Amino acid sequence: MFEIIAKIISRNFKNLSDSKNPSERNKQLIQIMIWSVVAVVSFITYAPRDLSFSQVLLSVGSFFMIIYFAIRTLKYFKII
Repeated sequence: MFEIIAKIISRNFKNLSDSKNPSERNKQLIQIMIWSVVAVVSFITYAPRDLSFSQVLLSVGSFFMIIYFAIRTLKYFKII
């Protein structure tokens, strides 16, 4: 599971490091930072206040497992 996520991330960072234009790299870095901040703020505002830390970890783990199996299924059927 983490291998697939790592490949996707490394491919994006490889594109970032291969870019010859510094303004393009800056643009991509800013986009990554903005989307990260948006994701964290969204989670904080939409998560109920009475959630425990274990519930948060379980939901994050479940999310990554669903993504993992979806990607594996798409690869099995040679869609990606």
